[in-house]
Amino acid sequence: SEPRYCYGIKADAQWKGFDLSMFFQGVGKRDVVLGGNQFWGFGNEWHVPFPHTLDSWTEDNRGAYFPRTTRRLYSGDYVRLKNLTLGYTLPKSLLEKWKIDNIRVYISGQNLLTFDHLFDIYDPETVNVSTYPLQKSISLGLNITL
Repeated sequence: SEPRYCYGIKADAQWKGFDLSMFFQGVGKRDVVLGGNQFWGFGNEWHVPFPHTLDSWTEDNRGAYFPRTTRRLYSGDYVRLKNLTLGYTLPKSLLEKWKIDNIRVYISGQNLLTFDHLFDIYDPETVNVSTYPLQKSISLGLNITL
């Protein structure tokens, strides 16, 4: 279950006052075994099943996800957009009359996208439903240099 190919990709670009920065992080090869009541749906009479666990094989549901109760290896590889920042720096010709060196406005997002092969209840970085999932966040900012 250990990740075999961990990677990160960073890209930056600038054009006519605009700047864009992206950082992707992921795992290229990992096998995981999902288990517990989060996967199979029932641990005892007090557990409430997750919706995905109700798709079991019957005569009327031959294309079900769960043909029978067996262990399966799942692909734990993923790619996540960890950071995306888009900014704009005002031209110096506009700032000279106010005696300001630089003004930059930006918007930044963290953990915006994740592409994986697991159920939505699992975070592919931990493959554990007992940990808090990574939060998505969006920030707006203004940098002023006098």
